[in-house]
Amino acid sequence: MPSHGPTVYLHIGLPKTGTTHLQSLAWRNQKKLKEAGVVYPGRMALHFLASNDLRGRAFVGDPTTLRPGSWDAISSKARSAPDRALVSHETLGWARTEDAKRAMDSLAPATVHLIVTVRDLARQVPAVWQERLKNGSTETYSTFLKAISSRPDIKSHRRFWHSQDVVETLSRWSIPPPERVHVITVPPSGSSPDLLWERFASVLGVDPGVATSPAPRNNTSLGVAEAELLRRMNPILREGAGSQSAYSRVVKGHFVGNILAGSDEDDRIGIPPEYRDWVVERGQEMIDGLARGGFDIVGDLAELKSTFPDTEFAAPGDVTQARLLKVAAECVAAQAMETDRLRGQAKTRGKSHSRRMPEARPHPGAPVPARPTPAARAEILAAKARRLAAKARTRAGRVRRRLALRTRLRQLNAVLRRR
Repeated sequence: MPSHGPTVYLHIGLPKTGTTHLQSLAWRNQKKLKEAGVVYPGRMALHFLASNDLRGRAFVGDPTTLRPGSWDAISSKARSAPDRALVSHETLGWARTEDAKRAMDSLAPATVHLIVTVRDLARQVPAVWQERLKNGSTETYSTFLKAISSRPDIKSHRRFWHSQDVVETLSRWSIPPPERVHVITVPPSGSSPDLLWERFASVLGVDPGVATSPAPRNNTSLGVAEAELLRRMNPILREGAGSQSAYSRVVKGHFVGNILAGSDEDDRIGIPPEYRDWVVERGQEMIDGLARGGFDIVGDLAELKSTFPDTEFAAPGDVTQARLLKVAAECVAAQAMETDRLRGQAKTRGKSHSRRMPEARPHPGAPVPARPTPAARAEILAAKARRLAAKARTRAGRVRRRLALRTRLRQLNAVLRRR
């Protein structure tokens, strides 16, 4: 290790700029990165928990996401790296100035570089709204657009710009000199899917080819009807989940990616015509701010200029009831098939676990086992009774779940008919 400590790269966001993809690549290729001189400490979850701990805030109010000591754990691992280390989570960009200072102090004597990935606002705005839906929001797209464009007095506006104004974010993290701040622009749609990683790897000083294990597809985009269906289902899903962690496990961990399938390119949520001038102007303000900052630009700031498709804009709030019912029916069918697949897997596992060695034959001349005593027979009968009771409870649970599903479907149908 150099006398002044390692070089630590803090990737602080922005959210919805390919961060999960980059983190997945780093995690899946952790050993290869280490061989190339870059330590990615711990699992991906540690980086998430460390960011929450640094900021002293649980994610969307879920207390299970706030674990004291997580930041100290990851900063200690980063400081101990022989050469370079990477700490990456998009919520680090939400840190206050005092949080950023604490992070820098805890990494001393390492040389800290900041990495921030940035994407054009025309793609960011609908992506952020979708992400809020995936976390349980019921806010309509039109209300969201009005809030972030012209309502600085309300929470939704402040939350959006606190996480998406890259110039303001970097001002809170302004401790490193500009030459150690690397702004990576997210390539436009249609670019090579590897280009973002290639840019990221160039900042780390590694060959992008070290990432031989591909990352899974993350953060599936929703179409207009799919997003509106999720928005209307969220009150039912949140009530059924009972907690934010359970909601995230069911919705983000399963329903969105496996059941509520991704959309075609023509069905993507875009920017309404009446907001496009504002998006262009606001985006240009951030481009100008980055150009004045003297930062290391990796990519091209011109990629941050918003463009809009020639297709007609479709508003989520204008989706017809018939289309919503069609998507809902497809989801029910997909979930039924997925349930059947999982049940088949469970049966296969059960059969493999229940296989036993052939019964051993008694050795000739071995003593005949004694008949069980009345007390032993009573215990055997009691054990059988307990097994039968357990089976009965299992069957009762299945019946309750079926009844609950019917109730949920009736509730969903009622929600879809409220127009």
